Amino acid sequence: MATPLTETQWRQHFDAATEVYAQLKALALLPLDEEANAGPALQHWTQLMVSLDVNRLEGDPAFAAPLLEQLQVMNEELRQHFTDRRDALGQAFKQQKKNHAGIDAYRGS
Repeated sequence: MATPLTETQWRQHFDAATEVYAQLKALALLPLDEEANAGPALQHWTQLMVSLDVNRLEGDPAFAAPLLEQLQVMNEELRQHFTDRRDALGQAFKQQKKNHAGIDAYRGS
């Protein structure tokens, strides 16, 4: 079993998660022509989410409820931002293929 955390330690993990959230959000909102290498930050985010298990807390975990709700909102926002980015990249790729097909058709005539 993982080492128990004090409230202070748990809050430090929460603060770290908030920082990683900001990094991930910035990556998700990059212009589409910029690469968003989110792998390392996503891995760190996942590790932090695991570390924030309230079952690891020493003492009463009641203080964590509103913070867990914030994490849930952050997670949903990240999911939506990265979904939007993926969809936009897919649309841009389809448009690029269409444009190339048009150019190829023009050259062929």
